[in-house]
Amino acid sequence: MESIRLHTDLYSASAISRAIQLFESYASLTLRETDSYFEITVLSEHDAGEHRVAAELANHALALTVEESRA
Repeated sequence: MESIRLHTDLYSASAISRAIQLFESYASLTLRETDSYFEITVLSEHDAGEHRVAAELANHALALTVEESRA
């Protein structure tokens, strides 16, 4: 199991939701939102895959956030 915390000041909620929808076919994803963070737990059949999915999801969510801010 891999967990990532993405700060709410840097990532938009809609970008997080869109990224999760895209990556949920690769792993089981659980989102929990706190005051300051989006906490995403990644669970996959392959441990090595969890880290990669988490990293790619974070990168994609950041790109979507930047895209939204430019629109």
